[in-house]
Amino acid sequence: MITRLSRPLAGTSPALRGGLYYLGYWGVFGVYDPLINVYYASLGLTGSQIGVLAALVPLMTLLVALPVSTLADRRATRVPALGLALSGLALVLLFLGVPKTFALILPVAALLGAFRAPTGPIGDSLVVRMAVRHGVDYGRMRLWGSLGFAVSAVFFGWLWGEVGLGWMFAGAALLFVPVIGVSLSLEEGPKVARRAQRPLREIVHDRGLVMLLLATYLAQGGMMVASFFGGVYLIELGGTALLVGLLFAILAITEMPMMRWARPLMERIGGPRTLVLAYAISAAALLGFALAQTPGLFLAAAVLRGLGYGLFFVATVRMLDMRVPQEWASSVQALMYAGGFGLAPLVASLVAGVIYDAVGGPAVFFGAFLMVAIGGLLLVGASAAGMLRQPHPVPGRS
Repeated sequence: MITRLSRPLAGTSPALRGGLYYLGYWGVFGVYDPLINVYYASLGLTGSQIGVLAALVPLMTLLVALPVSTLADRRATRVPALGLALSGLALVLLFLGVPKTFALILPVAALLGAFRAPTGPIGDSLVVRMAVRHGVDYGRMRLWGSLGFAVSAVFFGWLWGEVGLGWMFAGAALLFVPVIGVSLSLEEGPKVARRAQRPLREIVHDRGLVMLLLATYLAQGGMMVASFFGGVYLIELGGTALLVGLLFAILAITEMPMMRWARPLMERIGGPRTLVLAYAISAAALLGFALAQTPGLFLAAAVLRGLGYGLFFVATVRMLDMRVPQEWASSVQALMYAGGFGLAPLVASLVAGVIYDAVGGPAVFFGAFLMVAIGGLLLVGASAAGMLRQPHPVPGRS
């Protein structure tokens, strides 16, 4: 059935396929992601327990994303690997609403994180390389994901508030079926002969790439911690499930204009300056989260957070892609995910859970602000030292 769903897209434009993939992929995450920690809190779990469960996604990203993505790169099987990972993700979601205690939720949530881990880097690498081959703006395709997430978060935030949060996992699982079909329509790209492939270890000799990854790890870690506890803190400020959905919708909608303008900005002022601007906007937003005392002020700060993240994500993916040969396209994105969605938020979320219980939400958001600010300072230093200049073209890069 899934294969049949992908057939009508076989002759369509790359821009349509990439946009549809992101629309569906992020649209499904909008079904349950904004409220998953609120759901855990409704079961009576503590802040520390929610922090542990939140840490499973980055932990699995750290452990699973790179080896699976590297294997898919080596064998040029990125498309089937993405389809299999999405299928496993949908299957596990069917069971996530069944367990009601921390001990029983833990292994299911771990499996969910394991299947989710490679979908980000492999999907991003497939779409960004497709954009390069066909001269399509990657940011314009990626912004459809933000639109899908925003609409989904608002609608399903209202729906689950009416019928109960426990239904959201089964709903998300069913909606993943057409997404899997669209993923199979993405282009694998030309295969690079094994003897012509550069060793992956050579990539990390690029000092600019290393500094870019380190800054990304800090910034992404800080922003993910803020997302983990944003919905929970909004409820504490007097918000509702609908307002939590609206929070994540605002984050997604405000990403869209910056994703649209990321490429023109990078061409006008350069990639490094574009990234520094993104970090500055994001840091200001996190400081706003820390200072907000009402749901309205918290939602106002979310506008800045969305603007900053939209610019940050597209510019980061494009700058990473420009620095590596084609045969390691998924692997370098997996390196970004392993640290930015893995190690940094893993450590930070565990610490943040304890801080949230002991001190409160504002301290968590201020710590996230510091992570983004330090990442921005690393970028400024690397740019001043000339490390972030665009490298010369490398063999195997399209």
